[in-house]
Amino acid sequence: MSPLKNAVVLDEVVMSKIYMNLNKPTDLMNLANFPVRAGETVWGGEPGAGLIINYLNAKAFTVYTTESKPALMQKWRLLPDAKGNIQFYEKFWQDDETTNLPVAPILLIYADLMITGDPRNIETAERIYSQYLKED
Repeated sequence: MSPLKNAVVLDEVVMSKIYMNLNKPTDLMNLANFPVRAGETVWGGEPGAGLIINYLNAKAFTVYTTESKPALMQKWRLLPDAKGNIQFYEKFWQDDETTNLPVAPILLIYADLMITGDPRNIETAERIYSQYLKED
């Protein structure tokens, strides 16, 4: 199955089951100030790609976490907002112990970017695919 088809299947089958909520911060915070920590709360999508290949400045924030909704709302100082730019999903994998960056697995970041349909995200996903996922 192609990587794009894998991304679509992931979106249709998995993401809807682990989706938690969409929010906006009560005040604008710098990406570096968000309380992410490898193993517990990590970046996916745009911010994850930005950390991996230093190519994309995030406009929308995808976060995978093991924390509860109330803890997230308080810790991240968030307000529920249907048009917010921070999406939370339940973290569903075990981290590789060699992981240093607080990011989701590269294949998941790739899929997060592809399912947006945003040309800048698709371009970034293609770079990730070429650098990390393409088998020679």
